[in-house]
Amino acid sequence: MHNILAFEADRRMMNITINSFDTELTKEQRAKLYPAIGRLFPACNDALAKADDIDQIRQFPNLRVVEVSRAMPWPYDAFKAFLARLNCPLETLIFAGNTLTDEQRAEYVAQIPSVKVVADQNLPVWYYLL
Repeated sequence: MHNILAFEADRRMMNITINSFDTELTKEQRAKLYPAIGRLFPACNDALAKADDIDQIRQFPNLRVVEVSRAMPWPYDAFKAFLARLNCPLETLIFAGNTLTDEQRAEYVAQIPSVKVVADQNLPVWYYLL
């Protein structure tokens, strides 16, 4: 259960950060919305709160899992470029509810050989944490 709660807290922290870009939400207000649990807490709170764009959040040493859900149409080239700039030991890419071709999966693995790519349109996100 602890793994599920930590994952959910980290996912929410990243979502709050990304969704607050180009809004009226201040960095101080953003920081107050972050959960006080998870694997990113407290080490990454300040860095996330100070981030101005997506490029500033790609260098987290604790980032092991990236989950993408329901992004249609899939921004394949943009996501591949994001992965190329990612500076962390990524272990798992989860595509929940997305259509991912075998060719795309192979390219992600070729780009990051240690990554495990999981794609299933039917399973809930928490299933992958078990």
